Amino acid sequence: MSTEHRLVHSVLAPLVALVASEDADALARANGLPAFVDFVRPFGQRLEGRVNIRDAQGQSSTVDGFSLRFANLFQLEGVNLEAVRRVLVDAVSSCHSPSSTPLSELAAVRTAHLSVLSPWYSLYRDYVCKFNGASEHEAFNHPVACIIVASTMSPDPIGQLSQLYPSSPDQMPSIFNNGFIDPQISLKHYLLIHDASRAPSVDADAIFAQMKKQFGLSCRLIKINTKKEGSDYSASHIWDAYMKEYQPLYTALNSQSPNENAEPQGDFVSRHSVGARTFSEAELNCSVLPITSVPEMSAVGAADGNLFAGASSDTRPTFGSLMSEADVKSLDTFVKEFIVQSLLPSMERSVQHWNEQVASSRRGITGRLFTAGRRYFGTAAPAKTTSGTPAPDSSTPYPHTSQELILRKLADYSFMLRDYKFAYSMYDSVKKDFQSNDRATKHFAGVQEMLALCVLMSDANLRGNLESLLDSAITNYLDAGVSIYATRATMLVYEMLKYKENYKDASALLLRMIGEDSDLRSAILLEQSAFCHLKSSPSLKRKYAFYLVMAGDRYTKCGQRRHALRCYRAAQQVYEGQGWSLVDNHNNFTIGRLCFHLGDATEAFSHFLKLFKSSNQSPEQQASHMKEFLHIYKCISTQRTVTELENLPQTPVPVLQQQSIDVSLIQSQHIGQTSANDSVWDKMENDLVENGFNRPGCARPVKLMKTVRDEPVFVSFVLENPLQIPLELSNMTLAAEFTKSVASAIVTDLTDRSGEDGVRLQNEFFDVEYLPGLVLAPKEVRQMQLKIYPKCEGDLLVQGLKLTLSDCVPITISFNKRGRRLNDTQKQRSEDPVYAADNTLKLTVTAPMPVLDVLFHSFPDVLLSGQVERTVLEVNNKGNRGLKNLKMKLSHVSFFGVGDAEQIDYPSYSSKPIPEMASREILHITNKISDASIVDISLPGENETSNGEGVLVSGSTTIIPVWVRGDKIGKHTFRFLFGYQSEDPNDKIGYRKLQYSVFCQVYPSLKINAFTRPSTNVLSEFILGIEVENLQQSEIKLRQFTSISPQWKIKPAADIEKRKDQLNFLKGRQTSFVYFRFEQDGAKAGKMIPSPESTTTEAIANFIINENQSFSPAPIDLTISNVSMRDEQVVCNSIPFSSFAQRSRTIWRNQSLMNQYSGIPSEKVANIFTLYFTDDADIVLFWEAPPLHPGGPPRFGHHFIIGINLSLQSPLQLLARIGKNASNLTFQSRSLYAATVAERKTLIDSLLKPRQKDVSPLRLILESEKSFTHDFSKSGDLILPFSARLRNTSWENRVFFSLELPSNESNAALENDFSWTGATTIAGTLEPEQEISIELHACFARKGTFDVNRWKLNVTVIPSWTGGGAAGVADAGATTAHPHGASYVQIPNLPYLVTIH
Repeated sequence: MSTEHRLVHSVLAPLVALVASEDADALARANGLPAFVDFVRPFGQRLEGRVNIRDAQGQSSTVDGFSLRFANLFQLEGVNLEAVRRVLVDAVSSCHSPSSTPLSELAAVRTAHLSVLSPWYSLYRDYVCKFNGASEHEAFNHPVACIIVASTMSPDPIGQLSQLYPSSPDQMPSIFNNGFIDPQISLKHYLLIHDASRAPSVDADAIFAQMKKQFGLSCRLIKINTKKEGSDYSASHIWDAYMKEYQPLYTALNSQSPNENAEPQGDFVSRHSVGARTFSEAELNCSVLPITSVPEMSAVGAADGNLFAGASSDTRPTFGSLMSEADVKSLDTFVKEFIVQSLLPSMERSVQHWNEQVASSRRGITGRLFTAGRRYFGTAAPAKTTSGTPAPDSSTPYPHTSQELILRKLADYSFMLRDYKFAYSMYDSVKKDFQSNDRATKHFAGVQEMLALCVLMSDANLRGNLESLLDSAITNYLDAGVSIYATRATMLVYEMLKYKENYKDASALLLRMIGEDSDLRSAILLEQSAFCHLKSSPSLKRKYAFYLVMAGDRYTKCGQRRHALRCYRAAQQVYEGQGWSLVDNHNNFTIGRLCFHLGDATEAFSHFLKLFKSSNQSPEQQASHMKEFLHIYKCISTQRTVTELENLPQTPVPVLQQQSIDVSLIQSQHIGQTSANDSVWDKMENDLVENGFNRPGCARPVKLMKTVRDEPVFVSFVLENPLQIPLELSNMTLAAEFTKSVASAIVTDLTDRSGEDGVRLQNEFFDVEYLPGLVLAPKEVRQMQLKIYPKCEGDLLVQGLKLTLSDCVPITISFNKRGRRLNDTQKQRSEDPVYAADNTLKLTVTAPMPVLDVLFHSFPDVLLSGQVERTVLEVNNKGNRGLKNLKMKLSHVSFFGVGDAEQIDYPSYSSKPIPEMASREILHITNKISDASIVDISLPGENETSNGEGVLVSGSTTIIPVWVRGDKIGKHTFRFLFGYQSEDPNDKIGYRKLQYSVFCQVYPSLKINAFTRPSTNVLSEFILGIEVENLQQSEIKLRQFTSISPQWKIKPAADIEKRKDQLNFLKGRQTSFVYFRFEQDGAKAGKMIPSPESTTTEAIANFIINENQSFSPAPIDLTISNVSMRDEQVVCNSIPFSSFAQRSRTIWRNQSLMNQYSGIPSEKVANIFTLYFTDDADIVLFWEAPPLHPGGPPRFGHHFIIGINLSLQSPLQLLARIGKNASNLTFQSRSLYAATVAERKTLIDSLLKPRQKDVSPLRLILESEKSFTHDFSKSGDLILPFSARLRNTSWENRVFFSLELPSNESNAALENDFSWTGATTIAGTLEPEQEISIELHACFARKGTFDVNRWKLNVTVIPSWTGGGAAGVADAGATTAHPHGASYVQIPNLPYLVTIH
């Protein structure tokens, strides 16, 4: 039999009343037990073996686990409420709870028995289910038999047996007067107890013989207390479990007044009763638990009476100390024989009798009519009474003689005899009678409860909706005001649902009993519901945690803090890590409070810390949490040592952003910016080191940062207040370590040194800055900076930050800055991020060094796009050594031009009158792409240790002119990174740096667009059109147009002189168009050898085959041609314009090449491509704008149009040059980056892809007079001469051409009425940039206007490396083409009109 079945049978087992004499109770007390009923009670549960039971039809069956319950006849009612409440609350509180199980071990919890997980539930269930008094709605607590006990110690045992049971109804207990219990107990059994040690002279057998003569065979003699001295046998285990339940209640009852709630006593029997009541759980805040036997101790001597009051567990008497093994067996035998021979036959007879007399009659037509008549024509029921008030006889809806109660007793007896099917039918039969009676709500609820239990207990398939039955039972019990029975029904059915592993329905059942009337009951049932969700399949962990939180809340309300803490901890282990901040906040706050009230302040401190990691609470909540947190810490600080306080968990507020930590040797000029800019500074420093200080002749910088003694080290970091309340911080300073000695800042040293740098804390090796106090506003993020002052040479490690929160909680925040993320291997890139060690917090303190300080004077904060303004950079050396090798890394290269100290007075633009200017300017450059972001700043002088380099001696200052140009529209943060070195040749530091930032806003001024096209009149000219739009409201003056090109120059169009006055002033929002002509610079004789294109082509070929050859392009002279709108001209070959031009060209060139040739690494671009190609040209527009403020100087600026290429073909003929060898290059043995063949092929295809529209390099135009006069009637047809001029615009390749003139038939089809005469096909070859003229003739037969531009030109490019025949015009009719080059077909798309009059 399962544990659950055994529990139900023990709770609803037959109840046997017992009346014992005072002598019998004395014998029980001699064995450490309060009364004789307690002496025999455990034996009702010790029946071994199976018993035979006959059902209502007379069929016999065997059952095991049959048990009895014993109760004092005079204690069938409830007991004192306050005593029961104290017992239950104390019992639950003292019940040991297992530790909460981690989430990883929940599988073990699922398999564990619930009695092991929550033993307090078993205790609560036993009090609720086992200790109920007799009730009018059921017969389970009505006695089915009575045992009358006397002792041979009595002078007249037989007479005493006759008097113990009341002889008249007036002497019966008051509960029998209510009418629902039958006072005539049919089965009476007489028991004689003999203790030979206390009655040695009594002949027990003789007395027993007289008993049988007077009372019949229902008599029994038992000899007890026969244990001999020295015997090792102990019978204490029989009563231990039972007395563990009863003993606390006995103690509580005996702690009250002896006569409290007691009725008058009889001659031989003591009784303790509070009347026939069934108390509600609301009265107890837990449960009413009446006990069946409570002896009155006042009638007994102090030595024998109050057995447990004030006694500890070590001094309590041993139960059954006088009982021998034979005595125990005799009691077992008595109980079993009583059950088999007396009790079961009596109950079986009653069942058969009631079935025949009552149940059978109700099944007939007469019984049904009688029942219907009572249902519809009976008298109205009196008003209901509360369950807490004793009901008078007239209020009992059904006396024990009524058919309804007889049928209920029949069903209850059948249930106790395990005939569940018959019991179910009887419950179902009487249910309708109770349902129709408003006064029988409690009866109806009881029937519904038993119907549900029959369905669960029976092996037969009984029909019944379990959910509906339970819901009806609980609802009607609650309506009747007897929640104790609703709780009992819930728990009994819950046990059976657990047995069937129906945890889903079990949880729903438990939740029905959750209410506000009893917090303890609700807490216990919510906890069981949580376990049901965990044990269900699939396991519902979140519901498990949810109901544990609800249980913990109810435990808190009823004062069970330890149970509440256990529930919250178990739930938090499920919720932890889920990211549910509101749940985490509630749990941590509650756990913290519970821990504090239970005396564990350290654990409370830890949980309150977790509250500050979330900012989702309201400001009021956070303020309350902070107040309690500070109170907890104050309590801890008074009980812990300093070492223990330092080992407490770290307070999470304020938050220090670890990646924002920056250690700088000079106070940073960009304080206030976020740490997101650190990567910008790091990249700038890396570029400066690689391209500035790693060059030949520069000392190699060291990896570890070094500083100088007596110079401050600036430690910057970002503090964040994540809360919505202000944080008061004080005593803020840095924690650092010098060599192996930790600096300990003492508060008494605060005023030892103070001055410009603020308050210092002194140490033997270094001083640290001390900040007395500050307040972080809610959600504030503040950049902080503190200083350390090294005093001697050695190693310095910045460890962290120390501060005090609210003048109460000391906080130490360690610096744990991580290095760069490692991406060197595939594993590092694909798996979790791996970071390198960070060495920025470690410094080496060395001898004195130079200290750089810079300042910009008159730096503009507002510029127009293209505007140029001059500012002055002041450079100071504040150190103790001379400063040399000063370099400046720019974040915005195209915005700045840097001069020398001698150029301090240079204007932004130099200008001269036009007569003094040459027709063109020449700018000599290296034609190599260089890093323009690093600028060498010249220093004023040199000394004996400078080796010819400029040195800025200690304490000196120099000024450098810097010109700023608004290159791009928007808000800009200009970053300047200065690097420099010491003049000391023994210096251990490779370089020192200084960061400087300024801000500027650039607004729009002009918008410029340009286009080019070949000229239709001149072969070697292009037309340039420029559109200029004024984006300002005020007018802007256009000063000058300038072109910069290796071989092209601009000239104004024909009407530009007439429009100078118009172009000089461009009104606000006005747009103007200007046209120029590009023509080749005739002053440059011959072409450049080698050309930039050939140098680049060769470098690309070397790059493809991975040959590392030096790249040294030939320098070029750039032609600067100007078209001025005024009488003076801007000098372009001067500072700062030449600097701006080269920087802007370099930036554009780099970006353009990276976009076109993405397969080439960025660091290789400068070693492959030149800055200018031969046909490149840049356009510059100089302008003047009104002053920013009235009375101020005008604003000057210029705009660039960069990247014009006037070549008809792609400058790099890579496809023609190396395309034929592409397949061979793919399989070169020396592969680029050890790449695969497929990767190399992709790279080569990318390089050979055409970058612009490729057209024929040959241009052709016709030349002749446009008008002729001829008399066709006199002179006949007119033959006119035409000149066809052809030019090969290619700078490297020859071309083969074939000019085809249309025949007469073709012209006739086109309705031209003219024909070409002479050879119709002319072929030839032209050298690079060669120009020829061919004579053609056309015949006209009438007057009119004719389009003579009718021809077809076939062109084939002959690559320069293929050789070929001599150039010139071939004989007419030759059509031979070269097999290697690209071929083109040209047809004119514009007319050439000739008019004949």
